[in-house]
Order: sequence, then C-alpha cells, then structure tokens
Amino acid sequence: MSSTHRPLTSRLRKIRSKSISRSQSQRRGLRVLTELRRLNASERRAVLNRLIELEADAYSNILDDLTRSADESFQMLDAMENDDAANQSR
Repeated sequence: MSSTHRPLTSRLRKIRSKSISRSQSQRRGLRVLTELRRLNASERRAVLNRLIELEADAYSNILDDLTRSADESFQMLDAMENDDAANQSR
C-alpha cells in the first residue's frame, strides 16, 4: 500500500516519532554546546581538531568506497570490451 493510502493516524504517528527524535537530537546538541562553553580555549581547540579529524576520516572512507566502486566498474567495462573484441574477431 502506498504512503498516500495509509490511514491518517499511521502517518501522524510516523511524523510525531520523527519530530520527537529530532527534538532529542537538538537537546543533545544543546548539551554539547553548553559543555563546550565550559572548556578553556586549548580544550576547545583540541575538540575542534578531533572533529576535523573525524570529518576527514569520514570523507576518506567515502572516497575509498567511490574509488573501489569505480575500479570495479572499469574492470567490468574492460571485460565487456574484451568480450566484444573477441566476438568481432570470430
């Protein structure tokens, strides 16, 4: 059944649960900000450096996945081209 045919109460329940999890996430973010304000400058800088490292790691993992996927795709393309060349030489 498509989402447009779901009963209204079911859709409302889903929306409500998303908004609850969003508000919980916002509260956690506010708590983190509150704690960050209590840190001195060097501690905040250390936190910032660690966040930058985490982001770099995340992007590095994404880049590694994309590179691996591209390599696999090019290998498949090479195999298809080899098959085509073999079929044309017959």
